[in-house]
Amino acid sequence: MRASASQPHPRPAEAIGRPAPAALPRWGAAVLLALGLLALYSGALRTGFLNDDYVFLEQVRLARLPVSLWAPDPLGNYYRPVSRQLYFESLHALFGLEPLGYHLVNFALFLVCLLLLADLLAVFAPPWATLAGVAYFGLLHGQRVLLTWISCSQDLLALLGSLAAVALFRRGRLAGATVCYALAAFSKESALPLPALLVLWGRWQEGRPWGEAVRRAAGPLIVAALWLGAALAWHRAHPAAGSWLKLGWAEAAAGYAHMAQSFLFLEQPQRALDHLLEHAPSWPALALLLPLALWFPPRVGAAAPRPALRLAAAWCVLFGVPLVPVVHTWSAYYYTLAAVGAALAMAVLAARADRWTWAALAAALLWLHAGASGVRAFAVVDRPWVWTSHLTPFYFERGAAYVKRLSRQMRELLPSPPRGARLFFATLPSYAGFQMGNGALLRALYREPTLQSYFYSQFSESTAGSAPCDFFYWDGERMKRLYPAAQGRFTQVAGDLMLLERPAGARHALLRALAAGEDPREAFYWLGWTELMAGNRPAAEAAWRRMGARDSALLYWRSLDRGQQALARGDTAAAHRAFLTAVPYSIGRPEAHRRLGALLFERQPKYALLELAVTLQLDRADRASRRLLAIGLSRLGMQESAGRQVERLWREDPAMRADPELQAAWSKATAARTGGADVATFPATEKPRVIEGG
Repeated sequence: MRASASQPHPRPAEAIGRPAPAALPRWGAAVLLALGLLALYSGALRTGFLNDDYVFLEQVRLARLPVSLWAPDPLGNYYRPVSRQLYFESLHALFGLEPLGYHLVNFALFLVCLLLLADLLAVFAPPWATLAGVAYFGLLHGQRVLLTWISCSQDLLALLGSLAAVALFRRGRLAGATVCYALAAFSKESALPLPALLVLWGRWQEGRPWGEAVRRAAGPLIVAALWLGAALAWHRAHPAAGSWLKLGWAEAAAGYAHMAQSFLFLEQPQRALDHLLEHAPSWPALALLLPLALWFPPRVGAAAPRPALRLAAAWCVLFGVPLVPVVHTWSAYYYTLAAVGAALAMAVLAARADRWTWAALAAALLWLHAGASGVRAFAVVDRPWVWTSHLTPFYFERGAAYVKRLSRQMRELLPSPPRGARLFFATLPSYAGFQMGNGALLRALYREPTLQSYFYSQFSESTAGSAPCDFFYWDGERMKRLYPAAQGRFTQVAGDLMLLERPAGARHALLRALAAGEDPREAFYWLGWTELMAGNRPAAEAAWRRMGARDSALLYWRSLDRGQQALARGDTAAAHRAFLTAVPYSIGRPEAHRRLGALLFERQPKYALLELAVTLQLDRADRASRRLLAIGLSRLGMQESAGRQVERLWREDPAMRADPELQAAWSKATAARTGGADVATFPATEKPRVIEGG
């Protein structure tokens, strides 16, 4: 006989032949659990906006509904109109740029998800076991990321819609289940497998034939097909939207391995025991969760029926499928929907639990949560077999601290930027998320929609134009202004960009220098070299003529000779003046530039490297100058450019591979290119080190 979908589950205590515990109001357990979770996640709920939050908030300003529903996504990756456009549009209307309101809404969504999860688990487990399953789900360390990062509303809405769809489907409300599933699917792709789960539910739990089970799930199946069509059409309409999907057997194996890892609180398995010993559980949360023992039976009973484990396994397997293509960027919170299956398994296993079991379980879960959340590390490479999440709780805690700190310091340095200003950042703390896109965070900080910001190397005509510009860098402690205007700001910027091998940006900086009234002799000198680097020799010669250059072999060699004599008697200042004097008399000869580069290498490294770069424009076979350039670039931290110079030297002269200084420069360049290792770890001093993670 087929079981009815609405048929009540027998009272578990009676089913196993022992009295139920004293009746206590279930709302009391719900309130205690909610308060315990609030105590545990209170810090997360006080976090400000982070990373993607700013670009989604900005889309609210730039593209209002309904246009934004089909507009190019701010991140250019996925089509999620419910959890991105609709969610941020709605909450922005209520809370504006105050993050607490968004966090409270997310926490409320999380609590509703737990209620729906309890409704599902109660089908298979007694009340106390249901409570254990819900608590396990709520204490998974991935949930801390879910409640720290406002943009994780995408996962919360997918979870909410999926659980609501299951609840309505079980009760025969198929139209409502279809609507809820649509909300879930258009919030995040992780919800897509739900129709298959509903078919299994109809077959396994309701005893329906396969054909009938499929027909009952027709609504969600149609929604899944509509989502696929809409997503393909969206990507076709916006071809610039990127894709980070990768498929393969290695990805599939890694996806499920990391699922098990996430369910077992193994954020960083190599040091799991160390982290447990370093971090105690949250005592306020434990104080609130321990009284839940009153809702458990005083004695251990028999096990609950096992068929639910089949459904739990199917849930984990099905909801792990959408994560396989993105496992190279995996994080524990990715497995939020799949964790419903783990919670079901926990509820089944907890059917034998008594009050003492709960006390031990609550303490263990909180301790595991503290240990996993306390990992001061995150993965920094996109690779499936990396044993630490890319976005850990620490990643966001650190990022939030830096955003708060850097924002305060920017306010002190620049209380009110000019309208339409362009801000450029030379260095920033790694993985801090302060510079997103073209400055969404800074526009929110200053409440100035015309403001834009970029990384320093992005300076160009398209990013700077003729707008007011300012330049900043992070010195490891504070944000500071780079190159005050009195120091010939744009000329200095041009020199840096030349060393970064960005001649177009350098050219624009030099044109800005001339417009700003900076030293025209120096500006035209370097402008000529940027034009030559770009292959425009007539423009280069025109710039040098405006500098005052004129050919005179006699004066050129006479100046070089004076410089050599000054060097012979140890007068480097006189040698410097003599070599500089020689340059305009024969600007296309490499000798003066070569000697200036060697002379200034230790005392004025930036100008030395510029002159060495010029030397190589004139004499590409000058290996001695290229060697000095490679070593100098490495010392200044320009590892990418240094690596290219070393690579060329070794290709042209393999004997130079034995040079220890070039080997050191190559090692630094390789480490910078690969990130040095898979996982960045940060001890309390905040000085990063890396460990092998994959």
